[in-house]
Amino acid sequence: MRCFIAVPLPPATREAVALQTSRLCPRLVGARFVRPQGLHLTLHFFTDLNEAEVALAVASLREGVAGTAAFDVHLGAPGVFPDARRARVLWMGLALGAGELSRLRSRIGVSLRSRGLPVEERPFTPHLTLARFSPPIPVRPDALGLSARDVPGFVADRVTLFRSDLERGGAVHSVLESVPLGGQEA
Repeated sequence: MRCFIAVPLPPATREAVALQTSRLCPRLVGARFVRPQGLHLTLHFFTDLNEAEVALAVASLREGVAGTAAFDVHLGAPGVFPDARRARVLWMGLALGAGELSRLRSRIGVSLRSRGLPVEERPFTPHLTLARFSPPIPVRPDALGLSARDVPGFVADRVTLFRSDLERGGAVHSVLESVPLGGQEA
């Protein structure tokens, strides 16, 4: 099954981001925008895990977050992958919390690797995916008018393993396990 490990966003942050992206719909024809309930900060993605591997991913998640305190997150400037001439992904970076998110991803990655699970090797850029483009299109993220100013920050207080099922209207995410940070109650 398709799964991923991510920091979920609280409703107020998701709604504010959705308001920002709704203004872009007429300008980015053909973009597939992430639905508000699907917004999250991805740490690790798995294309195909069996039940035994899901159990290993849960154990890795628990081990990787152990001793990690909750931390503040504020979204920042927009960007695109791979570049502005042929954008495939539109995203917002992190103005606060990027270092903590990167360290958390690394700790979980060490634990995943120790259990024989795949970990993406390319450099990690902490970001919130807003939209995808297929085929790629030219996009100047600085000219879109996206602003994190009206998006409330939040406390990243848990990390979740989600199952991702692809459906006609987009991916549907189900919580498989959610682990609190900093001694928060589950």
